Amino acid sequence: MTFTNSLPTPVEVESNRGDVVTIPLCEYESLIQSSREYLSLRQALLAGGAHEDNIDVLVNSNLSLFPPQKRPNTATSLTPSRVRNDWRTQNPFSTTSQTKIANLVRSPKEFRPKPRSDFVPVARSPKPGSETLFDVDAQEEVVEAVQEEVQDATRHEHRTLLLTGLPSSTTLLDLTKVVRGGAILQMYHGDGFSRVSFVDHAAAESFLHHAKEDGIYVKGQKVSVTWNDRQAYLSESLARRIGICEATRNLVIRFHKPYMTAESIRDDLEHIHNLEVVSIRFSKEHCFISLNAIPHALTARSCMHSRQKYKCVSIEFYPDECAQPIRPMPAKQNHNEADRDEKATIKLCNRFAALFTDSEG
Repeated sequence: MTFTNSLPTPVEVESNRGDVVTIPLCEYESLIQSSREYLSLRQALLAGGAHEDNIDVLVNSNLSLFPPQKRPNTATSLTPSRVRNDWRTQNPFSTTSQTKIANLVRSPKEFRPKPRSDFVPVARSPKPGSETLFDVDAQEEVVEAVQEEVQDATRHEHRTLLLTGLPSSTTLLDLTKVVRGGAILQMYHGDGFSRVSFVDHAAAESFLHHAKEDGIYVKGQKVSVTWNDRQAYLSESLARRIGICEATRNLVIRFHKPYMTAESIRDDLEHIHNLEVVSIRFSKEHCFISLNAIPHALTARSCMHSRQKYKCVSIEFYPDECAQPIRPMPAKQNHNEADRDEKATIKLCNRFAALFTDSEG
């Protein structure tokens, strides 16, 4: 049996050793090729601006899809035809297995996603000629990370609220000024309504309770806050990334360059589907970018790192202003009691008493 010069030197197979596995030459070459492709892809991601910690998280999160095979106590001698048939049955990289794995990753058993153009991020091809090395991959990751379905309250956590009765001039920036209690996972604004999803489901419950007890006002108008019929799903992989990277929907460009204007930044992020820029502000030497969703912020950060324009600066996450604690409203009954006490202290007197004489009394 001969091997090409580009492959490692083969190891002689001994039938009396328990640590040797017999495989066909074509499968051996396939494993070598897969190893080279993995190393090449990893180097390309690192060269493009991806962080090694993020790559390790993504790789390790998918290892559970390929359970390790138990090693036999003794080596088994198989004929080439039997080895080929057994490998086709057990190979996790076969066409049938790949299809099942892809379906498992994109559609976990917890839900069957129903795509909606107004709520679920969908990958879209970037503009021709743009420097977006990670755009497609990053947006596909967003599709896998954030999906939604009508969920049973007894089985799933509720984190998405529906705000209705908003003034027609309401913007996402207006919402960020009134929503408090927890970091925002994603938010979308429509005609007179908005959907707001919290990272922590307990924060959503607290804000809903606050809205019912004290009321929420946007631009002086009281709005209605209820649970949304369709709840956003926070996948385990996205939750890990939020925990490890401390990701939020807000980005900051440290020591930005003069050519990094608000208009140019909006143009660079325009191709990301369903991404909305809440605000862009400059403070001293830093540029603060507020977006409408954490997955979009992850995508935007990867895309910006892949452009030559942003390779000279550091792009980080900064805290979500909506995570500030809810300010308790003073109870109305306290105001009423104070008013009554104040009125009671006023001494009533007849201001015309000085006009009367003793004889008239």
